[in-house]
Amino acid sequence: MTKTEDLGELREMFQKWDINNDGNLSHEEIKTNMAEITQLFSLNEPDILDLLHAADTNKDGNISYDEFLTAAFDKHKLVSEENLEKVFGILDIDGDGSIS
Repeated sequence: MTKTEDLGELREMFQKWDINNDGNLSHEEIKTNMAEITQLFSLNEPDILDLLHAADTNKDGNISYDEFLTAAFDKHKLVSEENLEKVFGILDIDGDGSIS
């Protein structure tokens, strides 16, 4: 995958979760989509909330698209290498060791 494709997928995900289309993920929108978020990242709710709290760099209680992208691409904000492997496993649908 290219960075452009990654950005496209992240944008689609963010827009889907941004129910009121205000450009931010509110606490309520995150809660509404929590089942999908936890399934996608194979994390439990407390870990997701910790990750999103860390992503809220301006501490306004919402996740802006910029904060979302930063968290998605900032290795220091990822929970662990183990979680990266879990996400890769989810995306590697055919199990061939690569994501197409």
